[in-house]
Amino acid sequence: MQQAARDTGILLVWTVMRGTADFASSIVCRPFLVSDGLASPVFRYLIAKNIEELRAQLPPGLCCFPRTPADDPVILETWL
Repeated sequence: MQQAARDTGILLVWTVMRGTADFASSIVCRPFLVSDGLASPVFRYLIAKNIEELRAQLPPGLCCFPRTPADDPVILETWL
């Protein structure tokens, strides 16, 4: 999925979250396609019991960006 997005010039952003309404007791990561300044969710997700386990599921070669104060409180980090 990561390579397919890259090949078409679309940015695939992976957002790691904890305490979401649908996965309150797990760490979940949702990918978003970003094109022309608009983010669209991909109907797929990664799920884990802890953040280390989740990070191991991410595609190799990504760079981690920590959350910012402006982010939704459930966001832990974002990977590009």
